[in-house]
Amino acid sequence: MQGSDAQGAPVTLGLGLSLLKRSHALGLLALALGLPVAMILPVAWYAVYRDAGTVSSAALLHELVAGLTDSDSEMRFDLWALAVATPLAVVFMAGQRLAWIHLTPIGFSAHIPRWLGLGLVGQTAGDWQVGWEEIRCVHVIPPRRKAKLRGRRGAAQRLGWYRLAVDTDRRTVRLNPFPWFVRGGPDHRLGLREISALGRADIEQALERTPLVQALRARGFEIVEAEAGTSSAPDAGFDLARHPGMLALLAVLFAAGGYALVDIAFTGHYAPLGAIPWWPFLAVAVPAILLAEMLGRGAPRAERVAVGGLAVAALVVAVYPGMLRVNAATAEARVVEYVATAPGRFDPPIGSLPPIDLAQPKLEDYWAQYPSGSHHPFTLLLGAGGFYQLDLAPLYVRTRAFYERQRSAD
Repeated sequence: MQGSDAQGAPVTLGLGLSLLKRSHALGLLALALGLPVAMILPVAWYAVYRDAGTVSSAALLHELVAGLTDSDSEMRFDLWALAVATPLAVVFMAGQRLAWIHLTPIGFSAHIPRWLGLGLVGQTAGDWQVGWEEIRCVHVIPPRRKAKLRGRRGAAQRLGWYRLAVDTDRRTVRLNPFPWFVRGGPDHRLGLREISALGRADIEQALERTPLVQALRARGFEIVEAEAGTSSAPDAGFDLARHPGMLALLAVLFAAGGYALVDIAFTGHYAPLGAIPWWPFLAVAVPAILLAEMLGRGAPRAERVAVGGLAVAALVVAVYPGMLRVNAATAEARVVEYVATAPGRFDPPIGSLPPIDLAQPKLEDYWAQYPSGSHHPFTLLLGAGGFYQLDLAPLYVRTRAFYERQRSAD
């Protein structure tokens, strides 16, 4: 057995988060995070500095942080979402580390927290132990839908759905052998090359090199492959690519989510003045839910709820920038001279118009030109949406010219 004597010193197995070796998984994660950042950074640079006219690296970092944390920033929702998701991910990862299997000379015992939901994917959760002398037979159970996971990529995916069924007189214990690795020992899991080149024969070899299988082999147990159609065989998962309705929902998710992200974060130059109507959100949410239910028919409930819910959420989020666009497109621009009350804060000349608050650290030098009582022109829009919004494009022109003059003077 890897890293230990299977019939000697006890060995502790940990539950991996993926089928990849730890170092390879970290490298892939760094690549997945680094590429989008590398692609977005030039756009973010322009978006932050189109009104400031400076490209200092230190100033860029300061402005990005200021823009994200400013209470008026349109990206504060993303920051809050990240703040909520990160602790949840940390809790889940910590929970994975709480799971263990001890292999000892007299048998093996396990602690798999039920709250992680691991018992729902074909593994025996909870606290239990099995003595070597109790075992009557051991089966390796392939996924039921093996035929739908063809090809090299499908072969790698199947590894995650194989189960070991250890039968005793008292119970049957089921485990996914591949993610369990020797803590502090060699990592038997897949490398990046194997994911793209793994074949049918390699699946058998990959299962044979797992610590659980090696421990059972060392004890003389024969491991027999069960029929894929048996009731104990786990489901290999639903293939979204084979369901037209789910593919449509995925297309909606990426289209609506991508539009909202790009418009809100980088290209939007409209700011609502006050609250915007809530009814368009409801008008989109209700038919979107009905559409998701219709398109998801025939798919398993878990996949239908997850993909449909994300698609509906993306559509509702996209309503916000869409409303700003529609309201602006149906409005006639109106330039109004506002009266400054504080740096970046202005009152309207008449009570029917909303006040404007643009106090931001990155514009403090520009607003210093307008002391209390001075006037500044703003472009207001009131369209079919029924709410006032500010067109920031003319303001960007003024601030860009101001900071370019300031830089030239320095």
